[in-house]
Amino acid sequence: MAALDPVAQRPLLFAVSAGGLLLVTLYLRHTRRRRRVTSLLFREATSTAAAAPTNGPTVGLTAGAGALRRWLIRAGMTDPEAPSRFVLLMLGAALTSAFLALMLDASGFTDTAVEWLEGVPGGFATIFIPVMRAATWLVAVLVVMLPVVRVRRQRQRRVDEVERDMPTVLSLLASLVESGMGFDAAVQRVEQALGQERVLAVEFGRMRSATMAGVPRATAIRSVAQELDVPSLLAFSSALIHAESQGASLGSTLRRQATDLWARRREEAIQRAQVLPTKLAFPLVICFLPGVFVWTFGPAVAEFVRLAGSALTGQP
Repeated sequence: MAALDPVAQRPLLFAVSAGGLLLVTLYLRHTRRRRRVTSLLFREATSTAAAAPTNGPTVGLTAGAGALRRWLIRAGMTDPEAPSRFVLLMLGAALTSAFLALMLDASGFTDTAVEWLEGVPGGFATIFIPVMRAATWLVAVLVVMLPVVRVRRQRQRRVDEVERDMPTVLSLLASLVESGMGFDAAVQRVEQALGQERVLAVEFGRMRSATMAGVPRATAIRSVAQELDVPSLLAFSSALIHAESQGASLGSTLRRQATDLWARRREEAIQRAQVLPTKLAFPLVICFLPGVFVWTFGPAVAEFVRLAGSALTGQP
C-alpha cells in the first residue's frame, strides 16, 4: 500500500488531535459532575457520621505513595485524585500542543519564515533555518511542560514561604515555651498568629490534630517535616525529637534553632548583596550604556558626518 502524502495526512492528524481534546474535556467534565453529585448526596451522612472529623490527623500522606503522589503532596496537592488530574492535564497539554503545532505547520508559517531567512543578504541567516523548522515542535514541547512548570513553581513557593516564616515561628515558639506555656498550646498560638493561609499554619494544625488523636509527637513532627521536605523544618524536627528523647529543655532548643536560622538568613542576605553588582553588569552594559553613548556622542558624530560629506562633495 502506497504511503500517504504528508499533506494528505494533516486533516487526519487534526481530527485525531481534536477528538483527543474532546474526550479529555468530556472526561474532566464528567469527573467534576460526579464529584459534585457525590458530595451533595453524602454531605448529610458525612456530617452526622460518628467518625473522625475531616480536619483530623492526616500525617503520613506520603507513606506508601508513589513518586508522583509524593511530588504532588510536596507541592501542596494532597487530594487523592491529584495524580490522575495531573496525568489528564499532561495528556490534554500534549494534545493541545500537537494540534497547535499541526495548525502552524499547515498554515505555511514555517515555510514563509525559512524563505525569508534564505533571502537575507550574505547568507549568514541560513544557520537559523534548522531552528526555525524545529521551532513549532519546540513550542509544543514547552506547552506540554506547562503542568510540570506549574507544580514546580507551586512547590518552590511553598519552600520559600516556609523558609521565610521559620525564623519568626521558632522565635515565637521559644518565647512562649520559655514563658511557661506548653508546646501544643504554643503551636496553637503560633497558628493563630500566622493565619489559616500560611503553609506552616496548615501543617502545624495537622501535627497538633494528630497529636491530640494519640499519634506520638515525634511521629507527627517527623511526618510533617518529611512531607514538606524543607531543610529548615527538617533540622527543626530533628532537634525537637532529639530534645524530647534526651529530656532537654524545649525552650533552649527552640532558641538555638531560631538563632541559627536568623544567622543563616543574615548570611544569605549578605551573599545576595555581594552578588548583586555582578548581576547588574549585564543589563547595565547592554541596556544602559548604549543609550548614554548615543546621547553623549550622537550629536558630535552627526556633525562630523555632515562636515565630512560637505568636504567630499565640495559644498559648504
